[in-house]
Amino acid sequence: MTTLHHPLSRLLLLLCCLLALPQAWSAEEEKPAAPQAFYVEFDDPLVVNFGKPGPHLKYIKATISFRVSSDQGAFLVKYHAAQIRNDLVLLFSRQTDEDMKTVEGREKLRQEALKTAQDVLNNEEGEAYITNLLMPSFIVQD
Repeated sequence: MTTLHHPLSRLLLLLCCLLALPQAWSAEEEKPAAPQAFYVEFDDPLVVNFGKPGPHLKYIKATISFRVSSDQGAFLVKYHAAQIRNDLVLLFSRQTDEDMKTVEGREKLRQEALKTAQDVLNNEEGEAYITNLLMPSFIVQD
């Protein structure tokens, strides 16, 4: 008599197979796709003088990063970087001393900078691609 013909052996074999099934199923489950977010940073920080003309110049130095929705968006931000940078320099140079002294003023500038960058891509490519603008480093010297 072989061991697999014994009823207890069959039951034990069946139990082992059933215990292994959840592991096999979990290995076959698909992992959720990674979120589609790409970050593009200007190579150099933006350095701009701002405020009213006076006895000494005031400066803003900011590192700019863009969050884009696709690799095509990342490519297009790099492609149009000169125009985006130019428009951001003009925007930053129009800021007032009062705006740069408050958190609210800086947040307003960040929102305006986001819209400015999105406008460049909308005008050039017909789509904004940029979902957010971050300023990981922001220094005001007055």
